[in-house]
Amino acid sequence: MISARRVSLSVLAVGLVLGVLADRLPDQPPARWQGRFVVATDLHVHSFLGDGAIAPWNLGREARRRGLDAIAITNHNQVFASRLGRWLSRRIGGAIILSGQEVTNPGHHIVAVGTRRAVDWDPAPLEIIEDIHAQGGLAIAAHPERAYWPAFAAQALAALDGAERLHPIIFHKPSGRAELAAFAGRAAAARPHPLAEIGSSDFHALALLGECRTFVFARELSEAGILEAIREGRTAVHAEGDPVPPYAAVPPVPSLGAGGILVWIGLLGWLLSAGSNRL
Repeated sequence: MISARRVSLSVLAVGLVLGVLADRLPDQPPARWQGRFVVATDLHVHSFLGDGAIAPWNLGREARRRGLDAIAITNHNQVFASRLGRWLSRRIGGAIILSGQEVTNPGHHIVAVGTRRAVDWDPAPLEIIEDIHAQGGLAIAAHPERAYWPAFAAQALAALDGAERLHPIIFHKPSGRAELAAFAGRAAAARPHPLAEIGSSDFHALALLGECRTFVFARELSEAGILEAIREGRTAVHAEGDPVPPYAAVPPVPSLGAGGILVWIGLLGWLLSAGSNRL
């Protein structure tokens, strides 16, 4: 007689295969606006082999399902998963993946995009930002709510390339949107050049990839083109539920699909059967 665990594992395997097949979406070039590409990005994404739920080799396809052209994998204080995802994205397709890190300090978080080695989280923000810039990367203040403001002195504010203007905290913290806007305003006032406003999902497992996103107006559809446009402050932000801008499309939330449903059924059955075997 076939055991419940074997049936569950079979359902799980079928679900994984169907899910991978369903994720194979054709690449479509982004829209153009005033002579530039409108690149839909999520620059704060966590992945498996770190602190996220989806493996680097699947994130590019999941990003495509959410209408994203590029993402940055930014696990806490490590770059291995992001470098692996970047390498794989050039070979198996899907969205452009930029390497990076969420530099995570108890008093502040800074997203590094376009870096190749880990940045030490311990120094003050200005030293962290200088290290990111020395690698040719971008420094973005991550979810800079009021508790993180004291860490950013005037010099650090002026050195930032961007600040998260939209982040999922706006959905569950009444003052979240106002706090992010206030920080972005302070940083913009401290800089001699435009500050890039950033919308990010901070995806781990429960938030929706691209729930908050950044539209980057780039001269070319490449990693270099995206980084250049952000340095120039050529961005616009969008959150789920906000009016869709005229220069881009935001797809509806995708359904789970047969593959995803079978994965969850398989996992549930496997957990239940494993629990019953221990009784």
